[in-house]
Amino acid sequence: MASKAAQHKSELIERVKALAAARLPAERATALSAFVAQFYANVAIDDLASESPDNLYAAALSLWTFAGQRAAGTAKVRVYNPRLDEQGWHSSHTVVEVVNDDMPFLVDSLTSALNQRDLTVYLVIHPIVRVLRDRTGNRAVAGKGEEVAESQMQIRINEQTAPDRLAEIKYLLEQVLADVRAATSDWRSMRARAEEILAALDTAPAALPADEIPARGPLPAGDLFAVTLINPGTYRATNLASQAQLQITVAKPGRDEPYSPARPTLVRAGDQGFDPPAAHILAGQSIVLLAETPARFLVEPAPSGR
Repeated sequence: MASKAAQHKSELIERVKALAAARLPAERATALSAFVAQFYANVAIDDLASESPDNLYAAALSLWTFAGQRAAGTAKVRVYNPRLDEQGWHSSHTVVEVVNDDMPFLVDSLTSALNQRDLTVYLVIHPIVRVLRDRTGNRAVAGKGEEVAESQMQIRINEQTAPDRLAEIKYLLEQVLADVRAATSDWRSMRARAEEILAALDTAPAALPADEIPARGPLPAGDLFAVTLINPGTYRATNLASQAQLQITVAKPGRDEPYSPARPTLVRAGDQGFDPPAAHILAGQSIVLLAETPARFLVEPAPSGR
């Protein structure tokens, strides 16, 4: 059974829809009623209870009308103080309205920018609305436009009355929206590409012909030979002077694993072979071979099955 608060909210929204039906032509009333349901869907009853149905109707109508036209790929912002004789509704707060393509980080970016200017955010209403628009950006009727997902926001902040201050806030938020658009325009494709790279690291590299990985040296005693291995898999280092072999296992870093490629793993190569005889590193880390006697090193993928 619905709580009293939920029932009260439902009744209030139905009264707002009834006002739309009484005041607008049938087609516009139907469209606005659907928007009203989305607009107030996630607003707490405590933020609605003190408002009259007339004020709730006009507040929703304000954003819906503002969103009636928007050119593709652009953001619309306005900052104003609603007055009964001008906008048909009133508020003790300054109102920010935003219409933009839906994208990540919008709410956090906008509210953070407002807070950094010592502005208090009292309420954020933020429905994600699927809108049909024609080529000029006007809201279209069903079947006659391209559907886009939009963030349509109404943010209420502490009242600002100076026209210069209102213009400053509008400019600030337009810059924030431009920055978010630039940061997220290729965000999904970059993430998909990163996932492809991570998946590719799960596949061991194909063995290369030995003559494509040239042997290094000869090295005099005391010299160092460093190799950085990128692809996960099993490799073999051979000291061609003594035929001693070192097995190197390269693992893919875990997603939450601290990763520091700066510290190499030291392996000594002497008369008795490699010490230690096996090494384990993460992809991108290095092995340093210390030649304690004259040596010539060859590093190659280990043969399959070894």
